[in-house]
Amino acid sequence: MIKILLFSTTAALIFISYGIFFIKIFLLDKNKINLNYSECGLFGIIFLSFISLLLNFFTPLNSSTNNIVAIIALLFAIFSKNINYKIIKISFIAGCISSTLIILNNANRPDAGLYHLPYINIINDEKIILGLSNLHSRFGHISILQYTSAIFKNSLFGTNGILIPAALISSFFILFLLDILIKNKKKILLSEYYLIFFLFIFSLYHFSNYSEYGNDVPAYIYFFFTIAIFYKIKDFKKDNYVENGKILSTSIFVLLNKIFFLLILLIPIISFLLIKKKINFLKYRALIFSLIFILLWFMKNILVTGCVIYPVELTCIKKLNWVHINDVKNLNISSEAWAKGWNDQKEPRLNMEEYNSGFKWVKTWKEKHFKKILEKFFPFVIFNILIVFFFFIYKNKHKNIVAFKDHQNKFKIFFLLFLSTLGIFFWFLKFPLYRYGLAYLTTFFISSSLLILFFFSKEKNSFTIKFYNYTIYAAIFLFIIFNVKRINNNFGIYYNDYPWPKIYSFNEINNLITYKPIFQDNKIVYYVSEGELCMYGKSPCTSYYNKEIKFKEKNNYKIFYKETN
Repeated sequence: MIKILLFSTTAALIFISYGIFFIKIFLLDKNKINLNYSECGLFGIIFLSFISLLLNFFTPLNSSTNNIVAIIALLFAIFSKNINYKIIKISFIAGCISSTLIILNNANRPDAGLYHLPYINIINDEKIILGLSNLHSRFGHISILQYTSAIFKNSLFGTNGILIPAALISSFFILFLLDILIKNKKKILLSEYYLIFFLFIFSLYHFSNYSEYGNDVPAYIYFFFTIAIFYKIKDFKKDNYVENGKILSTSIFVLLNKIFFLLILLIPIISFLLIKKKINFLKYRALIFSLIFILLWFMKNILVTGCVIYPVELTCIKKLNWVHINDVKNLNISSEAWAKGWNDQKEPRLNMEEYNSGFKWVKTWKEKHFKKILEKFFPFVIFNILIVFFFFIYKNKHKNIVAFKDHQNKFKIFFLLFLSTLGIFFWFLKFPLYRYGLAYLTTFFISSSLLILFFFSKEKNSFTIKFYNYTIYAAIFLFIIFNVKRINNNFGIYYNDYPWPKIYSFNEINNLITYKPIFQDNKIVYYVSEGELCMYGKSPCTSYYNKEIKFKEKNNYKIFYKETN
């Protein structure tokens, strides 16, 4: 367990080092005094993900390559005199939170075993493989997090290093919010305090279980992180160079985690449009960085799936011999149908296309998915209502700290309400799964609460900070208790790689499963996990065999394709 803490702390230091470099080079923010190091960690994750993606076009992210990346970060921290007590302290605290999440927990089921871990394994063993989605369609749905994770397999961390980044994303975000709530509460507007307060409570409530992370939680975190940065802007007419650069880079990173959150781009668009002075876009290095990043991602998508956005038929390049349009169409239909509860139908059952049409799916969806949404989200909604109620009871009984109302606040609240409402509308019509709609639903309820507080407060309403501090401490306590209880319950259950989460199988001993090699021209071209999840074992691996899949190599790049389109 000490090893997990040591590795998590070192990984946090690596992320913070790259984050400082990113902020100073691409955001041109050279203010050393006011650097928020947990925020640096979040931007370090973005920059290191970019490096990982770029490298994989030319080389596998094996231990040798990843060692160099880690050493560069540590050397940068030492020789640029960026290491100080505060950075070590933040790295250690982030490492403590991360290890608390990781110890004796599970990887996300079943998706980690189905395609997260297998894809990370492929990245570690191979440079980018063309037509990889033909091997398994889920390989076309991967997140940038798989690249972030893959680059942390090195000689120090070993294979288990791939488990650390997801936990650190959550750790850095919690510390970022806490820093604002505790240290900067007198420097922000009351509405901003409420926004950060709601996000903090929600994060501790919803991100307390590492086994539920998957690719979704990092997307939620950067979605909320973007909103927090956007809300900090005091005057949109000024050229808020640093803030706009942050918003743009985090928005792009959200998309690379989940393209479903495309509406997040409205935030950087509106923040740029509101600038009064003419913008010199060439001045914005963050814009150049973001454009290169998303172009690399789209290029990766084309090479892996043949489509810019998979499985959207309009974005596919049909001339590529690894593109199979019928497969893309069928996957698009089936993805929407499963999200709407197609498999929960009672007799007589409709086919997927019929089920998706109109609103025939709503009745079936309500019986299971809607109930789950209510069950998961109801406690947070009740908490919002109680906080608003508390505000009206005590608003005039304490000295004023900061004003609630101003024109910029009104605009920001309405904009977030519009963004989340539009997102919920699109989510409901296309993919009404709880995990797809969580970010929009959360933003909607928070912005609705802010709207009520805004319109029913006076120009100089006040609030008692003690109540919120007690609530914050109580939430932290419950977060710790939940994970300590989980660790205690699993303490005596020993398995291979104890106490790390299992990455080789989900059975009791975490042993390597049996893989069936598939040969072509007397050469193993991939593996099949025969009734098991592939997990992190042999690569490339798929959970099912398709005799139509063929393999070839061209210019030292591997290609999976089908002979007929």
